[in-house]
Amino acid sequence: MVAASPSPRALIARLAAAVIAADGRIADEELDALEHLDALGLGPLSDVAEEEVRRARHRAIDVLEACAGLRAVSPHAAALIFAALSDMAAADGELSAGEVEVLHTVAEALELSPEAERHILEAAVSTHGAGLSQDVAMGLLGAARARAARARPAAAALRWHGQAPPEPASPDGELGQAYRLLGVEPGARPEEVDAAYAALLARYDPLKVIELGPEFAVLAVRKLRVVTHAFEVVRGALARSG
Repeated sequence: MVAASPSPRALIARLAAAVIAADGRIADEELDALEHLDALGLGPLSDVAEEEVRRARHRAIDVLEACAGLRAVSPHAAALIFAALSDMAAADGELSAGEVEVLHTVAEALELSPEAERHILEAAVSTHGAGLSQDVAMGLLGAARARAARARPAAAALRWHGQAPPEPASPDGELGQAYRLLGVEPGARPEEVDAAYAALLARYDPLKVIELGPEFAVLAVRKLRVVTHAFEVVRGALARSG
């Protein structure tokens, strides 16, 4: 009898385990990070992921193989999967080089655009206040530049904490985070803000990710709440200044 293919939930749990195991060793304390999966709205997924992590103690997880089982999902579902993994990796306040490498591999395998990868990772870092060491930032910057050059030679370079800030300088606090979550620069015109928000509404449309299961539709709704609040903050600031 041919074994049934793993479900999307099981494959995503496997990728989550790969992120946790990315530094080459798995300590018992690292299993606590799986609680972030439940907090992200993915339902009781951490039990599945914990089993995958324990298995990874003895056998490395094939990230590309897991992603291959998810290649049939829609681009919207791929973006949501990547966002969930990025949030999980950043939720403990730090991104390691290994985590970044796994996330980058997932982004390429799921055929996310360099721009989407950059924006989703920057949003996760900003949301969770995660630190990113200079060597990790430079490595990710180089990878993103290479991908962007292959996709579009004129693509903008990735900016990370510790790099030169964009012009004009990003505001601090809630407004600065709102700009980063929308993926627009301070000083953007209202129509640019509106366009960015519309793109995020489409990216996290719950009806376009229902193929992954109802818990992912719930996660999409939660992401929409976050970006809607960011949009309201930016639009409110523009109205006060204009």
